[in-house]
Amino acid sequence: MSTTQHYVQDNSCMEVFSADFKSSDASACIQECSDCFAKLQKGAPGTVDADFPPEKLLELKKVFLALGEAALPLAAAEFRHGDTTTPVTARGGGFVRDLLRRCGMSDEAAAEYEALLPQFIQALQDSPKESSLSRFADLLQVVLGVPAADLERNFRVRVSPLTEDKYTWHGWQLCLWCFSPAVAVQSLADTGIRSMILTSGTLSPMHAVASELGVPFPVQLQNQHVVPSENVLGCILERGPNTQVELSSTRAKRCETYYLELGHIIENLCRVVPGGILAFFPSFSMLDACHAMWKNGSIVTTIEKYKVLVVEQKGAKGIQDSLAKYDAQVTDPRSPGAVFLAVYRGKVSEGIDFSDHHARAVVIIGVPFPNSTDPKVQLKKKYQDELKRQWLASNGGGGSAPPLCGSEWYARQALVPVNQAVGRVIRHRRDFGAVILCDGRYKQSEYKDALSGWLHSSLKPYSFGPLISELAQFFKRHNQRYLQERATAAPTAAAPRQSPLLPDMPQLPPTTDTPPKVGLARPGATAAPAGTPPGGKKRVNSPYRSPLQSHAPDVKNPGLEFLEQVKAALSERQMCEFRALLREFKRSTGTCAGEKLSLSTVDELASRMKKLLRSDELWRGFMNNVLPEKIQSYVAAPPRKKKRKSSNGGAQAT
Repeated sequence: MSTTQHYVQDNSCMEVFSADFKSSDASACIQECSDCFAKLQKGAPGTVDADFPPEKLLELKKVFLALGEAALPLAAAEFRHGDTTTPVTARGGGFVRDLLRRCGMSDEAAAEYEALLPQFIQALQDSPKESSLSRFADLLQVVLGVPAADLERNFRVRVSPLTEDKYTWHGWQLCLWCFSPAVAVQSLADTGIRSMILTSGTLSPMHAVASELGVPFPVQLQNQHVVPSENVLGCILERGPNTQVELSSTRAKRCETYYLELGHIIENLCRVVPGGILAFFPSFSMLDACHAMWKNGSIVTTIEKYKVLVVEQKGAKGIQDSLAKYDAQVTDPRSPGAVFLAVYRGKVSEGIDFSDHHARAVVIIGVPFPNSTDPKVQLKKKYQDELKRQWLASNGGGGSAPPLCGSEWYARQALVPVNQAVGRVIRHRRDFGAVILCDGRYKQSEYKDALSGWLHSSLKPYSFGPLISELAQFFKRHNQRYLQERATAAPTAAAPRQSPLLPDMPQLPPTTDTPPKVGLARPGATAAPAGTPPGGKKRVNSPYRSPLQSHAPDVKNPGLEFLEQVKAALSERQMCEFRALLREFKRSTGTCAGEKLSLSTVDELASRMKKLLRSDELWRGFMNNVLPEKIQSYVAAPPRKKKRKSSNGGAQAT
């Protein structure tokens, strides 16, 4: 078996070994018992055992009526009248058994009903999941399937009112919550498995995992990351461009200036980070508030000058549409990339492979703590504190691993999704990227130590200005290495590929290793008729030479090498200026049919291009591979103006 602690704790315990039953379910169960009794009276064949008396359904109806009468005052006692400061109360899991006995259902009768309820449900309809009796069957299965001692120790029961708002309520809800992953693991071990393997990148600290799962792990292995530390730039950012605004996502400090500061940070990152950027927010409410504020101002407009902005949508279809839009922008060689605004604990942060240019930077916004006012969270913290006290009272648990106290568990619930989100940026051993933690609390040891170990060696605090400079140098250095590795790699035939974000989408067309730039021909593209540009309008005898003209596989392409040298030497912003100057050269040198060759602005453009390229080698490459031959000599040595004598004896320039 291969699983993770995150899955065992959340899915197995919180879902499989937990159950809830509402007042509306009790009412529906009473009606379903009446319907089933009527069918049995009519002699519906093959529904229940032949020797089963239909009067049992009438007894079950009385149990549901008694349960409603018993739960109503318990729920009324828990109604807070809008007060959220009063601590939440709960009882041990054994309270459910006591409550059922008070309602007239003994342990023997409960076991009998557990076996017969599936037959009742099948007699009512074809789909058992649509029956309210199935919810009661789930509750009985948990109550009767867990030993009484474990039920009392590791489960909590809460009977609470169902509220319409803070001041009115209309029913009750009985919740039976499992708070120990050991219950799920033990049930798995009872099936007779020989071995269990747990693998994940978020199992640290190991002693806490062993304590929560309640089983010894004699063999433990914690490996180093396969990616060298120089491929990761870890940054802790305490303040943004406005040094007066502290970056913290605590509710007390969230304000308009904080939201705007986050927008300015992402806006500046778009200028220096190539490819895709992922930004994760603690909740959809915070994401929506930031996005709305940025749209009202100029931040979204500024961001979209450099990258396309994509926002995660709720629902399966919304997520699929968001991923499709993001993937289309990142994989399009003509696009400068995209920014994806998403939330922790969602599909984007945990279930998608963002390799290479799909995520060159991950922006971690805040610390995503669970809702501290949630009754389930409050009771889980109390449960962990009780475990810690019991462990200390037993002189260290006889050598067993110490359990987490409530505050430690609460912090871990926030940092596990952070580690999941951080892991999106590095997906294989040659990958590289940056992790920007936009919250000063990550400087504290209790937060920093809980982050993934592979990030520790490269993580350090930055102020905003030096951070932007360091990011520019980091990506310039790694882009140059990235291009060199691709240039030395053996050429392979381009095959149809699928998007790593959307594996179920139709295949994308083949692409080459080097993405083309705007205004330049794409390498390896199907050759068009002579003189026909991509737009379809025919050019006549165009002297302009693209550095990406098609070459045979065994012929060296100097134009392609020149473009790779330019991309390695220039930043993303400088490359935009480079492409703009190329377009101006084409217009000013008369490359289209019928245009008159004009050299009036060539001097100015040549000066700007030479200043941009800086290197004499790059300037010569531009001259030899891009400029039309008929103006190369002019740019290399512009004609000097002649002087003639004027009639009054002076010199006059011509």
